[in-house]
Amino acid sequence: LANGNILTAGTVFSGNASRVFMFECKPDGTTESAFGTNGIVTINNYNKTNKIVEQDEKIYLSTIDNIVFRFLKNGKLDSGFCDNGILTVNIGTNAQISDMVLLENSDMLLTLFSQQQYLAKYTPASSILKEAGFTNNLKQENIRVSLYPNPTSNYIHISGLTNEKAAIQVINNSGKIVKSFTAENEPMKTISVQDLPAGIYFIRIIQDNDLKTLKFLKQ
Repeated sequence: LANGNILTAGTVFSGNASRVFMFECKPDGTTESAFGTNGIVTINNYNKTNKIVEQDEKIYLSTIDNIVFRFLKNGKLDSGFCDNGILTVNIGTNAQISDMVLLENSDMLLTLFSQQQYLAKYTPASSILKEAGFTNNLKQENIRVSLYPNPTSNYIHISGLTNEKAAIQVINNSGKIVKSFTAENEPMKTISVQDLPAGIYFIRIIQDNDLKTLKFLKQ
């Protein structure tokens, strides 16, 4: 988290019942008592979690029930987000959320997969969830790109892009977008990472309705 604490999420099953939980602790492993109840937040009757992201002191948690929760930093649901802090995603037939990306303008991109693949965009300003130029052909490995050098200290070169417009995001290990770019008619894109702290990062590329995520180490 931005405050240096560690936040984990998961699901507890008991018979036919299940509940989602989050737990926040300090770097030394002690409980963060200001979060939830003794560092724990639980929500009953929801299924497996699949992504947790922090942005602007808000915590976003998605589940395979196609629910996205937004919490305040104290662990309470954010009543200013959708239906008292809960977004229900109803796109596709039996499609489940597989990934969630927060853009710098607070828009949210969701990928959903079933027999078909979908890309959906949620815009908080207008509380609209819609298919975002989405495609039934969204696949995670169609983009044949690579990055180098890896590890790196200064720059990342992304090669193999097509001439179509691409959205490129650099995401830290907490799931926060730290840089975002666009590329068009650029077979290779060079990105400076000199200003980033050392650690593990991800490059996420959306181009031609395809999605690709690559990992790199900043030294």
